[in-house]
Amino acid sequence: MAKKIYTREMILDGALELSKEVGFKSISMRMLAKHLGCSVMPIYDAFDSKDELLDELIVYSFEEAMVFHSKQSIQERYLSMLESGLRHPEYFLETLHVGPMVSDLPDKMAPLYAIMRKDSRLRMLTDQQLRAINGRIEFVIIGLAHLYLQTKYDDIPVDFAREYLMKTIDIVIKGIK
Repeated sequence: MAKKIYTREMILDGALELSKEVGFKSISMRMLAKHLGCSVMPIYDAFDSKDELLDELIVYSFEEAMVFHSKQSIQERYLSMLESGLRHPEYFLETLHVGPMVSDLPDKMAPLYAIMRKDSRLRMLTDQQLRAINGRIEFVIIGLAHLYLQTKYDDIPVDFAREYLMKTIDIVIKGIK
Protein backbone atom coordinates (compact mmCIF):
# COMPACT_ATOMS: atom_id res chain seq x y z
CA MET A 1 0.00 0.00 0.00
CA ALA A 2 1.37 3.41 -1.01
CA LYS A 3 2.04 5.91 1.74
CA LYS A 4 0.00 9.11 1.40
CA ILE A 5 2.10 12.24 0.98
CA TYR A 6 0.86 15.36 2.75
CA THR A 7 1.95 18.59 1.08
CA ARG A 8 2.17 21.91 2.89
CA GLU A 9 -0.90 23.05 0.97
CA MET A 10 -2.91 19.98 2.02
CA ILE A 11 -1.94 20.57 5.63
CA LEU A 12 -2.79 24.28 5.39
CA ASP A 13 -6.17 23.47 3.80
CA GLY A 14 -6.91 21.10 6.67
CA ALA A 15 -5.75 23.63 9.25
CA LEU A 16 -7.93 26.32 7.65
CA GLU A 17 -10.97 24.02 7.82
CA LEU A 18 -10.20 23.13 11.41
CA SER A 19 -9.63 26.77 12.42
CA LYS A 20 -13.19 27.57 11.36
CA GLU A 21 -14.44 24.97 13.82
CA VAL A 22 -12.16 25.54 16.82
CA GLY A 23 -10.31 28.80 16.16
CA PHE A 24 -6.66 29.36 15.28
CA LYS A 25 -5.28 29.33 18.81
CA SER A 26 -7.04 26.09 19.72
CA ILE A 27 -5.46 24.04 16.94
CA SER A 28 -2.93 21.51 18.17
CA MET A 29 -0.69 19.43 15.95
CA ARG A 30 -2.41 16.25 17.21
CA MET A 31 -5.86 17.71 16.55
CA LEU A 32 -4.79 18.66 13.02
CA ALA A 33 -3.31 15.21 12.44
CA LYS A 34 -6.58 13.60 13.53
CA HIS A 35 -8.51 15.97 11.25
CA LEU A 36 -6.25 15.03 8.32
CA GLY A 37 -6.29 11.32 9.16
CA CYS A 38 -2.54 11.01 9.67
CA SER A 39 0.08 10.98 12.39
CA VAL A 40 1.79 14.21 13.47
CA MET A 41 4.95 13.25 11.52
CA PRO A 42 3.86 14.67 8.12
CA ILE A 43 2.88 17.92 9.81
CA TYR A 44 6.24 18.25 11.56
CA ASP A 45 7.99 17.31 8.32
CA ALA A 46 6.30 20.30 6.66
CA PHE A 47 6.39 22.76 9.61
CA ASP A 48 8.98 23.06 12.38
CA SER A 49 6.46 24.20 14.99
CA LYS A 50 2.87 25.18 15.64
CA ASP A 51 3.94 28.84 15.49
CA GLU A 52 5.36 28.37 12.00
CA LEU A 53 2.16 26.59 10.94
CA LEU A 54 -0.02 29.39 12.31
CA ASP A 55 2.11 32.10 10.68
CA GLU A 56 1.82 30.31 7.33
CA LEU A 57 -1.89 29.72 7.89
CA ILE A 58 -2.59 33.45 8.34
CA VAL A 59 -0.81 34.25 5.09
CA TYR A 60 -2.45 31.31 3.31
CA SER A 61 -5.94 32.33 4.42
CA PHE A 62 -5.23 35.90 3.26
CA GLU A 63 -4.12 34.63 -0.16
CA GLU A 64 -7.23 32.45 -0.43
CA ALA A 65 -9.40 35.45 0.44
CA MET A 66 -7.66 37.56 -2.21
CA VAL A 67 -8.53 34.99 -4.89
CA PHE A 68 -12.16 35.14 -3.75
CA HIS A 69 -12.22 38.95 -3.53
CA SER A 70 -10.40 39.56 -6.82
CA LYS A 71 -13.72 39.56 -8.68
CA GLN A 72 -15.26 42.14 -6.35
CA SER A 73 -15.16 45.91 -6.12
CA ILE A 74 -13.37 47.41 -3.16
CA GLN A 75 -16.70 48.21 -1.52
CA GLU A 76 -17.88 44.62 -1.98
CA ARG A 77 -14.61 43.35 -0.48
CA TYR A 78 -14.96 45.45 2.66
CA LEU A 79 -18.69 44.66 2.97
CA SER A 80 -17.86 40.96 2.69
CA MET A 81 -15.19 41.39 5.35
CA LEU A 82 -17.67 43.25 7.58
CA GLU A 83 -20.34 40.58 7.14
CA SER A 84 -17.81 37.91 8.05
CA GLY A 85 -16.88 39.92 11.13
CA LEU A 86 -20.51 40.30 12.17
CA ARG A 87 -21.48 36.71 11.38
CA HIS A 88 -18.59 35.15 13.32
CA PRO A 89 -17.08 37.96 15.44
CA GLU A 90 -15.09 35.70 17.77
CA TYR A 91 -13.42 33.85 14.88
CA PHE A 92 -12.93 37.04 12.87
CA LEU A 93 -11.28 38.91 15.73
CA GLU A 94 -9.12 35.92 16.66
CA THR A 95 -7.70 35.72 13.13
CA LEU A 96 -6.48 39.28 13.56
CA HIS A 97 -4.57 38.45 16.75
CA VAL A 98 -2.72 35.34 15.55
CA GLY A 99 0.45 35.31 13.46
CA PRO A 100 2.02 38.13 11.49
CA MET A 101 0.02 41.10 10.30
CA VAL A 102 -0.46 40.58 6.59
CA SER A 103 -0.08 44.32 6.03
CA ASP A 104 3.50 43.89 7.29
CA LEU A 105 4.18 41.55 4.37
CA PRO A 106 4.34 43.96 1.41
CA ASP A 107 4.68 41.22 -1.21
CA LYS A 108 1.34 39.77 -0.05
CA MET A 109 -0.47 43.11 -0.42
CA ALA A 110 -0.15 43.38 -4.23
CA PRO A 111 -3.41 41.48 -4.94
CA LEU A 112 -5.27 43.76 -2.51
CA TYR A 113 -3.83 46.86 -4.16
CA ALA A 114 -4.95 45.52 -7.55
CA ILE A 115 -8.49 45.15 -6.20
CA MET A 116 -8.38 48.65 -4.71
CA ARG A 117 -7.15 50.18 -7.97
CA LYS A 118 -10.31 48.96 -9.74
CA ASP A 119 -11.97 51.93 -8.05
CA SER A 120 -11.30 54.97 -10.28
CA ARG A 121 -10.80 57.15 -7.18
CA LEU A 122 -7.87 54.97 -6.09
CA ARG A 123 -6.23 54.21 -9.43
CA MET A 124 -3.45 56.81 -9.15
CA LEU A 125 -2.59 56.33 -5.48
CA THR A 126 0.70 54.88 -4.30
CA ASP A 127 0.96 51.56 -2.48
CA GLN A 128 1.67 53.49 0.73
CA GLN A 129 -1.56 55.50 0.34
CA LEU A 130 -3.55 52.32 -0.42
CA ARG A 131 -2.05 50.66 2.65
CA ALA A 132 -3.17 53.65 4.77
CA ILE A 133 -6.70 53.47 3.34
CA ASN A 134 -6.89 49.73 3.91
CA GLY A 135 -5.62 50.06 7.48
CA ARG A 136 -8.15 52.74 8.38
CA ILE A 137 -11.08 50.87 6.86
CA GLU A 138 -10.09 47.57 8.45
CA PHE A 139 -9.75 49.38 11.79
CA VAL A 140 -13.40 50.48 11.47
CA ILE A 141 -14.47 46.91 10.58
CA ILE A 142 -12.60 45.56 13.61
CA GLY A 143 -14.28 48.18 15.80
CA LEU A 144 -17.72 47.24 14.49
CA ALA A 145 -17.04 43.53 15.07
CA HIS A 146 -15.86 44.27 18.65
CA LEU A 147 -18.93 46.39 19.28
CA TYR A 148 -21.18 43.72 17.78
CA LEU A 149 -19.61 41.08 20.02
CA GLN A 150 -19.81 43.24 23.17
CA THR A 151 -23.49 44.05 22.66
CA LYS A 152 -24.30 40.38 22.15
CA TYR A 153 -25.54 41.06 18.60
CA ASP A 154 -28.63 42.95 19.80
CA ASP A 155 -27.94 46.66 19.57
CA ILE A 156 -26.35 47.07 16.15
CA PRO A 157 -28.46 46.39 13.07
CA VAL A 158 -26.39 44.92 10.26
CA ASP A 159 -27.82 47.52 7.84
CA PHE A 160 -26.48 50.29 10.08
CA ALA A 161 -23.02 48.68 10.14
CA ARG A 162 -23.03 48.38 6.33
CA GLU A 163 -24.11 52.00 5.83
CA TYR A 164 -21.54 53.20 8.37
CA LEU A 165 -18.80 51.28 6.59
CA MET A 166 -19.73 52.64 3.14
CA LYS A 167 -19.65 56.21 4.47
CA THR A 168 -16.31 55.49 6.13
CA ILE A 169 -14.85 54.20 2.87
CA ASP A 170 -15.85 57.40 1.08
CA ILE A 171 -14.53 59.65 3.86
CA VAL A 172 -11.19 57.80 4.11
CA ILE A 173 -10.66 57.82 0.33
CA LYS A 174 -11.42 61.55 0.12
CA GLY A 175 -9.12 62.20 3.09
CA ILE A 176 -6.12 60.44 1.54
CA LYS A 177 -6.12 62.23 -1.83
